Amino acid sequence: SSDLDLDREHLTYGETSLAATAQLLPLLHLVTYGCHCATPPPHPLRCVRCNGRGDGAVVFDLGSGTGNVLIGLSLLAATDSASGIAALRGFELLPPLHSASLSVQHDLNCRVAASASLLPQPLPILNFVCADLCEADLSSADVLYMASTIFSADFMNT
Repeated sequence: SSDLDLDREHLTYGETSLAATAQLLPLLHLVTYGCHCATPPPHPLRCVRCNGRGDGAVVFDLGSGTGNVLIGLSLLAATDSASGIAALRGFELLPPLHSASLSVQHDLNCRVAASASLLPQPLPILNFVCADLCEADLSSADVLYMASTIFSADFMNT
């Protein structure tokens, strides 16, 4: 990220590692999301009618940066049928970071196309949006992820 043209006086930037993402994923029980029972339970983990298996979760990363959390989740989902991820969407305000995420996504798609037989299942739907979170429609998300890795103290106290 040090090569990106960012206004570092007013913004700070950090990334969540793939190792941290991999540790978080099993704790979310995403495979239970997307229950289509006639009377959905109050919490997706409690549905016994559909044997606790829905279509999977729609995960939004708010402030997705260069996209590495969603890229990591995408790869984890493609290698683990129990991941429970149906779709991933990243929202990023800064155009240079958004462009970087699109570049990484393109590279991933090219590599997967060249060796798709190595993955047990397809990648989940993944897209990145350059948008202000205050104006974004988050209503279709099951899980919202937002990391506070290095926000300034002033920002955290507002």
